[in-house]
Amino acid sequence: MTVCTSFCDSYAKIFSALKEWPQYKYVSRPVYKMVAKNCNTVAAVAASFFVTDLLVHQMLPQLGFCAVSLGATCNLTYSPYVSAVWICLAIPVMISKFYKS
Repeated sequence: MTVCTSFCDSYAKIFSALKEWPQYKYVSRPVYKMVAKNCNTVAAVAASFFVTDLLVHQMLPQLGFCAVSLGATCNLTYSPYVSAVWICLAIPVMISKFYKS
């Protein structure tokens, strides 16, 4: 288990190094704090990754495309496959939080 936890801790430090990025500062961190206050930190990590993916990686680019394509129909779509990838990327961070709590 020590190999797994040391890898997960290193992996979690990569994401914590992104604290100054706007999507982390204004989306991920507030969601994490809100969920961690009401649930445990593992659920908070999963929720913050999911919400950040949904808003920043999926909806925001689509809204930008809708804004520049005036007159064209705008369909906002959700891709569960993209969210699944982001949740998979969150697993090492969740493991790290689990062993720290």
